[in-house]
Amino acid sequence: MGYPGDDVVDILSRDLYKEKGTKTDYLKEYEELISVTAAKKPVALAEIGILPDIDMLRKSRVPWCYYMVWSKGFVMTEEFNSHEALCRNYGSDYAVTYPAGPFH
Repeated sequence: MGYPGDDVVDILSRDLYKEKGTKTDYLKEYEELISVTAAKKPVALAEIGILPDIDMLRKSRVPWCYYMVWSKGFVMTEEFNSHEALCRNYGSDYAVTYPAGPFH
């Protein structure tokens, strides 16, 4: 993982593709990201395949500013993320979604 410097970085982020069925809040990856600088920067999962588990996030309080699940097979089929998991994450009162309101 490279880090060009605080003067050119606004947001710390990673692209991650974990194995199907992985249940995670991506805490380990968060800790790795924040270890590259002492500066306070927003931290994001720029592109992921597997949703973070919303219940784990609520418990661990990993402060991701956002996560973006890659499209097509990662959200349009249930091969990687179930419809139930998508609804649970994006409909959770712990998540901020746009447009505001429950995910259906």
